[in-house]
Amino acid sequence: MSETNPRESDLILGGQNPPPVDAAVLGGLAGVRQRLESESIAERLWALNNAVQYGENAIDLSIQALSDEAEEVRRLAKRLLRNRLGEAGKEALLDRDPMRYFTTLNDWHQEIYTPEVGIVDPDNNAYIVRIEYSHTEENCDLSKLESLLKESRIKELQALILKIDLIHTNSQDNSLDYEIWWNILNTIDTTEDLCDLKALYIGDEIFDRYEFSFHQSRFVVLDISFLLEKFPNLEILHIYGNFKVYYLVDTHLKHNGLRTFTINTTCLKKMIDSLCPCDMPKLEFFECSLNYEQSSEENIETILPILSSSAAPALKYLNLSNYSDNLIEVLAQTPIFQNLAVLNIKIRSLNMFAAEEIFSILNNYNNIKLLNIYFNGDTKNLSTHYMNKFQQLPFRVECHKQNYGEHPIF
Repeated sequence: MSETNPRESDLILGGQNPPPVDAAVLGGLAGVRQRLESESIAERLWALNNAVQYGENAIDLSIQALSDEAEEVRRLAKRLLRNRLGEAGKEALLDRDPMRYFTTLNDWHQEIYTPEVGIVDPDNNAYIVRIEYSHTEENCDLSKLESLLKESRIKELQALILKIDLIHTNSQDNSLDYEIWWNILNTIDTTEDLCDLKALYIGDEIFDRYEFSFHQSRFVVLDISFLLEKFPNLEILHIYGNFKVYYLVDTHLKHNGLRTFTINTTCLKKMIDSLCPCDMPKLEFFECSLNYEQSSEENIETILPILSSSAAPALKYLNLSNYSDNLIEVLAQTPIFQNLAVLNIKIRSLNMFAAEEIFSILNNYNNIKLLNIYFNGDTKNLSTHYMNKFQQLPFRVECHKQNYGEHPIF
């Protein structure tokens, strides 16, 4: 077991591991509190692990540790609250820091994979593999991915990030590269050793989740159902590419373990219906950044299937981009809206009448913990009047573009 990144199957009990050599002499809860003030990261990790046996005190200590200066300690505190301290721990995390509540790629430290170093820490590292594709040479370099799949510790790998680097491309060339997707999937299909994979990102190298218009991706995504079938233990799937010619499968996507599902694209047509989860009982986090060239009304119609409570009954986080100002009104009429804890919305434009309507609707929902609402109008943001008014809603509100720092990847 990795001390900084325990798995859900691991048992953490205080006193089973010896304290560090330089640990304080106090015992019990007082000793745990004192060691959490230590300058040693290893000692703070040990103390936090052993705090689990102290019930509600463990929740308080873990909440405090979310502000620790060390990334390892903050990550462990989140995992304890999320996975070890029962429903009370989960609720405390959701109330204190809603974005940390969700399972994301930031649960792992991101490390660029090099064959010379190999897989050193598969429990704590999300390994980044760059796949270079030269359009002029029509060559896809999968050598690093092939090398990673042959590593002796590949069965232990939990998080993988595949970044597509489209090199030597002409910005005026609108042709799409169809072969990259199948080359990647065929390479992955050569191994059965990624059995423990929990997190996967596949997409362009260039991405800014906070912009309304994305880099015009030429990386074509054709069918992601293979990935869900290949990885039954997958908890996170993030795809960024061009869905213009997405391969239409017969059934909607199903997965019993997926918790976080993100789609980012510049070209999205009606065939997105095939990407809407049909049966994902554990899905908590859904993000869909849609084509800004498609009409807002078409975008709303496109995304409605995910808002069925039967499709994703556990959904608590919803992030939707590039919609019209009546999106909130549409969402409020869906059953899933009653369960949302975090709502992240980017709307193209807003007038004062629509702003008043949005305020009136949201003022009746106390289940929301965090609202981030960003408007792409002439001024890019809400006026000062409406920013102040939205702050009166009965939950935390961000009315502007922001940087989440440790929050979801990319």
